Amino acid sequence: MVLVLCAFLMVCSAAQTNTDTAEEFLTNYYTSDYEGRYSSASDAQAYGETYDAIFGALVSEDMLESLKANRTPYKYDKLCAEKGVETVVKEVALEGGGETYTYTVTVDLNGESVDYSGQIELDRDGKVSYFHEISNSLAE
Repeated sequence: MVLVLCAFLMVCSAAQTNTDTAEEFLTNYYTSDYEGRYSSASDAQAYGETYDAIFGALVSEDMLESLKANRTPYKYDKLCAEKGVETVVKEVALEGGGETYTYTVTVDLNGESVDYSGQIELDRDGKVSYFHEISNSLAE
């Protein structure tokens, strides 16, 4: 009985940690110019140096390299800057469990609520290993 309870608590704790990591990643990603990552960088290459500080503890090595190679956060921040908008995450909703979740992120876009959705996966270490955006209202 005690072992069953311990196993249950470990699973619950791991699930909570996974959702915390996913929520933090999504908040960092969808908050434009998070911690000055765009405004303080002189160009895309300098911006890439901030990836480790902002995302390093949250994502797998492969995911970090993918973010750097595709420059996804940089493109998001650049689009916000070009459109003269600022996004701040209001809510992150995750559905699913274990290692795979679908998400909806609600951001405040200059006073208007806008939703982004997609899928996120975490590896055995609880780090984001996959991230796919299904809808991006800002780019439409």
